[in-house]
Amino acid sequence: MTSSPHDVAPPYESMSSYPYPRPLLRHTYTSKDAEIEIGSHASHPGSVPIFFTGSVVAGSVSLRTSAAADMPKSIVVKIEGCGADHTGGQSLHEPFWRLSTTIYPPFVSRGTTSSFETIHRPVHGKHVFPFSLQIPKTITPLNPRGNSHQYDLPPTFTDQLAYSIHYTMFVEFKRGLMRLDESIQIRFLHFPIARPGRPMSLLRCNAYSRGLPLPPPSVEPGDYTSSIIPIKGRLLNGATVCVQCELCLTQPTAYLPGKPLHFFLKLFTSPGTSQNDAFLGQAIDILSAPASIKVYMQRHATLSRAGHDHVSEIIATATTWRLRALDTEPNEGIERIMQGEMALPPDLLPGFVFPPLRLEYRVNLTIDAHVPGFSILPTASPAQRGSPLLSYPVTIINTSLIGEPLPPYYAPHPQHVSARDVQHITPRSPPRRSLTESE
Repeated sequence: MTSSPHDVAPPYESMSSYPYPRPLLRHTYTSKDAEIEIGSHASHPGSVPIFFTGSVVAGSVSLRTSAAADMPKSIVVKIEGCGADHTGGQSLHEPFWRLSTTIYPPFVSRGTTSSFETIHRPVHGKHVFPFSLQIPKTITPLNPRGNSHQYDLPPTFTDQLAYSIHYTMFVEFKRGLMRLDESIQIRFLHFPIARPGRPMSLLRCNAYSRGLPLPPPSVEPGDYTSSIIPIKGRLLNGATVCVQCELCLTQPTAYLPGKPLHFFLKLFTSPGTSQNDAFLGQAIDILSAPASIKVYMQRHATLSRAGHDHVSEIIATATTWRLRALDTEPNEGIERIMQGEMALPPDLLPGFVFPPLRLEYRVNLTIDAHVPGFSILPTASPAQRGSPLLSYPVTIINTSLIGEPLPPYYAPHPQHVSARDVQHITPRSPPRRSLTESE
């Protein structure tokens, strides 16, 4: 049996062989006698430099001198990560990571001994001193307060909490006694490289790249992670019913900012499971209306300290539509399938844990409190008393695997949706790539 080109899995490789989303861009900073040049992954030379986990912070320091006295005793380049607590009307800054190198005088090694050596350079003209420092993936924080665990180096973080994380480069000119030292500070942004832990399925790759409908869980069950919950409620005629609801998220549950998150919803029941079988179809039809079940993504930012601080916000809400072609007959057990999509904001940070901060994301499912003709019955389960009925932890990534197509948008334009449910939706635009994704 021969295989067609469409049967071959698309090529992909670990991002370790394609470490950074953008090529280097040069930034230049000047002071009275010095010029500092660094390369970063920012999109514009006038913007704040950007570095990713594993980036090499490389550049040069240039000095113009006219006399021997103009030459500093030493030049040190240092990069530092710092946490800032903004409670109590003041900002308390505490460094948690530091890396430095002395670029003048040079450090030389002679056999088994090493020392700093003062070299004789011409005192007139321009002197250029290159430097490079690599940003690590994991660190042991400074001042760990008894906690010596290693953590992934956290991203730059400025949010609604009274705590922030920022990164700074220092270029320090030490001039010795009776002379003023000089320090130039350059703020930069750091972000981890977050990628999926596994590739998507061949069928989904084919659907994304060729503009085909998304394969439902009944066709590709291994491409979804799912959970089922019962929804118990009462109809207007007083009949009590129980409908099973299944939320199916595409795997891996790792999603790109600025791109859609796809899922399926299944509402179903089997004959003989309820005393009010005659009303199950009515209940399922009510719950399968687009506004009845709400699926949304929630971001949770937690600051663990005295006076525990927690901020959660809904950052994306899904659009759902019914797939009538997948409805089943009543004698087979009533079933309704809905496809859903969430357009994620483009500025989401990957989640992280770095004491005292935690940032995480969840996809939640709940029932609208005012569904016409259906009211949820009170239950002993706290999940149906103000909390979501279902809650999935998900991952935000910022890099796709090489060779994988980006997810297209399937949801119909609102102005094109009629009162009748759509049966078949194909992507409305071809896959697109952004600057932060693999080429």
